[in-house]
Amino acid sequence: FGMLIAFAVSHSGLAGLRPYAEEIVGARAWRVVFAFVSLPLSLSCISYFVNHCHEGVQLWNFTSVPGLHTACWITDFISFLFLYP
Repeated sequence: FGMLIAFAVSHSGLAGLRPYAEEIVGARAWRVVFAFVSLPLSLSCISYFVNHCHEGVQLWNFTSVPGLHTACWITDFISFLFLYP
């Protein structure tokens, strides 16, 4: 949980500082600083999730619901279309 908080605070905090920081160091340099901080934190959160995703109590099981897998894939695809209007 702490890793997600660290990522959220650093990612949102650095995004909030963008207008001020770009004036000081420039847009390209700020993107490098932002990526230098955000990428390692995001990759560590993702790798932790992948390594621990099947631990703990299973709260639900929808594997037997017909068509749910396809519906999730279609919904996911449509959501990506809305990212880039």
